[in-house]
Amino acid sequence: MRDHVTIINKIFKLLCSYKPQPEALREHLNKVLTGKFYPNRTVLFQKGDIVKEVQFISDGYIACYAFNNEMDAQVVNITAKNTMVFGKSFTGQFPSVFEWVCLPGTYLMSIDYEAVQDIYSRFPGTEELARIILADAIERELLDRLFLNQDAETVVSEFYQRFKEFKMPGRMMLDAEIASYLLIGESTLRNIRAKLIRQGRW
Repeated sequence: MRDHVTIINKIFKLLCSYKPQPEALREHLNKVLTGKFYPNRTVLFQKGDIVKEVQFISDGYIACYAFNNEMDAQVVNITAKNTMVFGKSFTGQFPSVFEWVCLPGTYLMSIDYEAVQDIYSRFPGTEELARIILADAIERELLDRLFLNQDAETVVSEFYQRFKEFKMPGRMMLDAEIASYLLIGESTLRNIRAKLIRQGRW
């Protein structure tokens, strides 16, 4: 069991970084948030599911997968710790077009849809706060993807600098999944990775 008080203090600080919140909200979050450790890769919500929870990543990663008409999967987002994860499926309570996967070694704090609606009614301005956070997440995701416009070697090098836990092949993701995220071929990923290791740039 992690120290939930410390984690919730981080969440409250994050919320206040967007807009000051009353101390009573922190106290309420201590009552309604629940934590869980995921030692193994776990699908949180499949494509077509209605996302029922907001997740705060205390440690680890959540990956988002999209599917084409042939149901081939592509990793379209990897979200790291100290970030809240929710989207249109949660806010609108309709089926998700994405699959959300918790990667090995992740610890999440969660709150369900009904509890969030209760917070909106108890604490004026929190629904607007949620919209601000969602808009910020969308903007950050777009900015994060800018690095894909660089040459393949730079893209691979920067990826492993940002996501050091992914360096061991297969530990967090298969090479095919990482390659789909980086928009390069699987063989290109492996060749560049081998080159970086040979050159001591790993």
